[in-house]
Order: sequence, then structure tokens, then C-alpha cells
Amino acid sequence: MPASAVLGCDGANSTVRTLIGAQRLDLRFAERWLVVDGVCESDLEAWGGVHQVCDPRRAASFMQLGPQRYRWEFRLFDHEPLLDVEPLLSPWLRGTGVRIVRRAEYTFRAAVADPWRSGRTFLLGDAAHETPPFIGQGLGAGLRDAYNLAWKLAADLQTPGGAPDLLDSYERERSPHVRAQIRLAKVAGWAMTGGQDRAAAVRRVVLGAIWRLPGLKGLALRSTSPRCAASAPAAARAPCPLSRG
Repeated sequence: MPASAVLGCDGANSTVRTLIGAQRLDLRFAERWLVVDGVCESDLEAWGGVHQVCDPRRAASFMQLGPQRYRWEFRLFDHEPLLDVEPLLSPWLRGTGVRIVRRAEYTFRAAVADPWRSGRTFLLGDAAHETPPFIGQGLGAGLRDAYNLAWKLAADLQTPGGAPDLLDSYERERSPHVRAQIRLAKVAGWAMTGGQDRAAAVRRVVLGAIWRLPGLKGLALRSTSPRCAASAPAAARAPCPLSRG
């Protein structure tokens, strides 16, 4: 029995995207990062959130994943070889022993597919869009794709003759929201890693001034997604998940 639809949820290097002839539009962001997971002999000082090190010489992130398990992320510059992990971790460890359980290099990218659909084949998640991780919305964006498309596909299958206009609204509604998220992530990435020397000094002054604007600090700490637009044929349906405000 032939499938009623194909959903390509096969990641950033999507085979489905290639097979339907969709383009991968570069949104002008690419950075190499080294990700290291380790289990420590004793607890490190962590506040429960993510520590962001906005050092132009070596931007980094640090977070606790579970009891005595931690993650470090370090920016790698272009053409820089993969680095020795121990010197990078030493400022956090302060003599505490660590067992490295994972070490991987990633390229954080900003990209979006065009189009997201060919006939009854659809792209979702990283197959449709890639965002730098600086606002933590990558997984949420993929879940929103599924939330937006699932009920439309069900309605199409239950409607005599189908509902092609309803299916067409999937990319029309999701793509602008994803692009807005990617823009926010790029700005956050620039605030963390953008520029060296004079550019970094200017960034420090500008961001310090902006941070003191009334209400901006609370808005930044909320780390919310941009508001989802109403789904055209069903504006009264349940609100978009994983989005506040």
C-alpha cells in the first residue's frame, strides 16, 4: 500500500531534501565548535543554567547535564586544528579529575530549505532549517513544524479530494517564524563571539549600554521564541507550543 505522505525529518544532511530538489539557502552564519562531555570526580560550581564566556580569543559555553556530568563548548577558528582538551577544561576543573565521555566537532550553521514541500513530501526540523544554538530553539522549531503540519495532513486525508491549500499553508506559516528565530540566534551568536580586538571593545561598550535599557534584561533572560502567527484556516486552534508571550 503506497504511503499517503512522506515526512523528511532526516536532519541537516537530509537525503529527502536532496531527492525533492530543494535548495539549501545559506543565511550567512557558520562557526566551528568543539563539544566536550565529561564526568567529574566532584561537583563543579554551576548555577543550573548555561555559562556563556564572551571572550573574543575563545568563546565558550559551560553547563551541567546531570550529577557530576558537564558539557563544555569551545569555538574553533577557521583552519584551526582540533585542540587538546585538557588545557581548555583546566580553568573549570581546578584540580578535579575528569573522564571525557564525548568529544565532537560541530559546525553551527544558519540555513533554510527552499521549498519545504514537493507534492506529498514535506521537510521538517533540521531538514528544513538549521539555526545556531545560541537561543536554544532548534528542537522547539522542529516540534512546531510537526505541530503545524500534523493536523493539516490529517484534515487533508479526511477531506474528499484533499485540501491542497491547507497543506500549502505549512511552509507559508512556518518559514517566516523560523527565519525570525535564526535572526535572533545570529544576533546572540555575534554578542558571544563576534569580532576581535577593536571590534570586541566596541561590542563590549554597545552591549553594556543596551543591557541597561529598561526591561531589556528581563526580556533577554526569558529566552522566548518569537510569537507564532495564527494558522490561517484555524486561528482559534490551540496556541503554538513552546512559545510564551
